[in-house]
Amino acid sequence: DVRLNDADREAMKHRASAASKAMLVKAQRAWLVVRDTSCTWEASSWEGGTGYSIILEGCASQMTFERTKTLARYAACDSDDCPGQK
Repeated sequence: DVRLNDADREAMKHRASAASKAMLVKAQRAWLVVRDTSCTWEASSWEGGTGYSIILEGCASQMTFERTKTLARYAACDSDDCPGQK
Protein backbone atom coordinates (compact mmCIF):
# COMPACT_ATOMS: atom_id res chain seq x y z
CA ASP A 1 0.00 0.00 0.00
CA VAL A 2 2.90 2.37 0.63
CA ARG A 3 4.14 1.94 -2.94
CA LEU A 4 0.58 2.33 -4.24
CA ASN A 5 0.17 5.61 -2.35
CA ASP A 6 3.55 6.84 -3.60
CA ALA A 7 2.61 5.99 -7.20
CA ASP A 8 -0.77 7.68 -6.74
CA ARG A 9 0.86 10.89 -5.46
CA GLU A 10 3.34 10.85 -8.33
CA ALA A 11 0.58 10.32 -10.92
CA MET A 12 -1.40 13.15 -9.33
CA LYS A 13 1.54 15.55 -9.84
CA HIS A 14 1.37 14.98 -13.60
CA ARG A 15 -2.32 15.66 -14.12
CA ALA A 16 -3.03 18.83 -16.07
CA SER A 17 -6.07 20.23 -14.31
CA ALA A 18 -8.03 20.19 -11.08
CA ALA A 19 -10.80 18.29 -12.90
CA SER A 20 -8.31 15.64 -14.02
CA LYS A 21 -6.94 15.32 -10.50
CA ALA A 22 -10.47 14.94 -9.12
CA MET A 23 -11.20 12.26 -11.70
CA LEU A 24 -8.05 10.35 -10.71
CA VAL A 25 -9.11 10.51 -7.04
CA LYS A 26 -12.55 9.20 -8.00
CA ALA A 27 -11.02 6.43 -10.13
CA GLN A 28 -8.68 5.42 -7.32
CA ARG A 29 -11.52 5.24 -4.79
CA ALA A 30 -13.57 3.14 -7.20
CA TRP A 31 -10.59 0.87 -7.84
CA LEU A 32 -10.22 0.26 -4.08
CA VAL A 33 -13.86 -0.87 -3.92
CA VAL A 34 -13.34 -3.17 -6.91
CA ARG A 35 -10.16 -4.62 -5.39
CA ASP A 36 -11.71 -5.26 -2.00
CA THR A 37 -14.94 -6.68 -3.42
CA SER A 38 -13.16 -8.86 -5.97
CA CYS A 39 -10.78 -10.27 -3.41
CA THR A 40 -13.56 -10.93 -0.90
CA TRP A 41 -15.40 -12.84 -3.62
CA GLU A 42 -12.27 -14.72 -4.64
CA ALA A 43 -11.65 -15.81 -1.05
CA SER A 44 -15.31 -16.54 -0.29
CA SER A 45 -15.06 -20.30 -0.69
CA TRP A 46 -12.45 -20.27 2.08
CA GLU A 47 -14.54 -18.17 4.49
CA GLY A 48 -14.36 -19.56 8.00
CA GLY A 49 -11.30 -21.59 7.14
CA THR A 50 -7.62 -21.09 7.72
CA GLY A 51 -6.95 -20.23 4.07
CA TYR A 52 -9.35 -17.28 3.90
CA SER A 53 -6.95 -14.56 4.98
CA ILE A 54 -4.15 -15.99 2.86
CA ILE A 55 -6.30 -15.96 -0.28
CA LEU A 56 -7.74 -12.53 0.54
CA GLU A 57 -4.37 -10.91 1.20
CA GLY A 58 -2.71 -12.61 -1.76
CA CYS A 59 -5.40 -11.30 -4.07
CA ALA A 60 -5.20 -7.78 -2.64
CA SER A 61 -1.42 -7.82 -2.88
CA GLN A 62 -1.45 -8.89 -6.54
CA MET A 63 -4.11 -6.37 -7.54
CA THR A 64 -2.30 -3.61 -5.65
CA PHE A 65 0.97 -4.49 -7.37
CA GLU A 66 -0.70 -4.26 -10.78
CA ARG A 67 -2.43 -0.95 -9.95
CA THR A 68 0.87 0.48 -8.70
CA LYS A 69 2.46 -0.31 -12.07
CA THR A 70 -0.47 1.35 -13.86
CA LEU A 71 -0.19 4.52 -11.76
CA ALA A 72 3.58 4.60 -12.37
CA ARG A 73 2.90 4.45 -16.13
CA TYR A 74 0.50 7.39 -15.78
CA ALA A 75 3.14 9.37 -13.88
CA ALA A 76 5.82 8.64 -16.49
CA CYS A 77 3.60 9.47 -19.46
CA ASP A 78 4.24 12.94 -20.88
CA SER A 79 2.35 13.06 -24.17
CA ASP A 80 -1.04 14.59 -24.90
CA ASP A 81 -2.42 11.05 -25.24
CA CYS A 82 -1.88 10.30 -21.54
CA PRO A 83 -4.93 10.06 -19.29
CA GLY A 84 -5.65 13.37 -17.61
CA GLN A 85 -3.40 15.50 -19.80
CA LYS A 86 -6.23 17.65 -21.12
